[in-house]
Formats: sequence, structure tokens, C-alpha cells
Amino acid sequence: MLIESFDVLFYTAIFVLPGFIINEIVSAFNPTPKISEGVLLLKCLLYSILHCALWSWMYKLLFTIESKYPNTYWALLVVTTILAASIVAVIMGLIQQKQIVRSIFSHFNLHISHSIPNSWDYCFSKSESSWVIVTLVDDKMIYGWFSTKSFASSDSDERDIFIERIYSIDDNNNWIENKSIEGIYIPKEQIKTIEFLKGN
Repeated sequence: MLIESFDVLFYTAIFVLPGFIINEIVSAFNPTPKISEGVLLLKCLLYSILHCALWSWMYKLLFTIESKYPNTYWALLVVTTILAASIVAVIMGLIQQKQIVRSIFSHFNLHISHSIPNSWDYCFSKSESSWVIVTLVDDKMIYGWFSTKSFASSDSDERDIFIERIYSIDDNNNWIENKSIEGIYIPKEQIKTIEFLKGN
């Protein structure tokens, strides 16, 4: 059977698309170091190959309805490709985030490098809420609550932070929320240290 040029283009997109979907979702779970466009392309290609290997049985099932229901076939092909790639990406992202592979290697006294490139990304990639104390370069301290409405830059060239709730400390060492402030932005040049506190 002759394959039209559109089909070639479409099948190429179906093969390449999963790699980029997986890369974007995995990167959202775990900050990654900057890489060149060539390395990124190879990385996405590898993800696409992995995706096709895992879901080859699904594509084989879809091919059986191509001749009878062409419109349904094309629609299902697109939808299942996106969903399947997303499933693979979420699983891979969680495995990296929880450092499951690293833990397995460590169990056998085999140590591999951490997948997260630096301490800043490691601290803020956990998506955990925490009380924080930010010490500025002039030794002034800012007390706050870092949670879902807060933000810490994942750009390696920018290490700024936004804290959603700000507190002051009274004479009894109680944290009193300053409700007149809807958060505070701190540029990277002003940050000396950040402390993450346990408890309530």
C-alpha cells in the first residue's frame, strides 16, 4: 500500500511527539540542568523510542481498525499517544523525584550522582510547604510561610524567591502574621541563607 505524504508526516509527528511530552512533564517534576539543542533532541528521541516500545501493543490494536473506521482511528491515535506519553512521563517523573533508582543502587553500596543539578533546585523541587527564615546580606531576617502560592525560580541564572505570607516575631517568640502584606519578593542578590523549619 502506498503511503501518502500526509501519512508520513503524521506518523512522524506521532513518533516524535511523545518524546517532547515526556521531557516536558519529567522536567516539571524534577529540575534539570541546561543542555544543548542537539542533546535535547537525542533525549526526546530516546524517550520516543521507549514510549513506542512500551505501547507497541496498543498501536497494534489501533491498526486493526484503520481500514474500517479511518476517522476514529486517527482520532484515537492522537488521543492515546498523548495520554500514553503523559502516563509514562508521570511515572518517570515520580521515580526521579522519589529517587527510587538511586535508593536501589545505594542499597547495594553503589552510589550514583543525583538527578537534580543543585541544592537550590533540590530544596524547592519537593513541593512541600514550610516555615522559612530568609537571612539577607545585611543580616536582616524575613520570616514567612512558603507554600502553594509561593515561588522559587528554577532558572539557574535566577535564584529569586517569592514568599506568600510574612510574619513578625513577638517577645514570646510567637509568629504574628502581617496581613497587610500579600507576600514578598526577594531578589537573588539579597539572599544570604534560607532556613526551613519543622513543626507548626
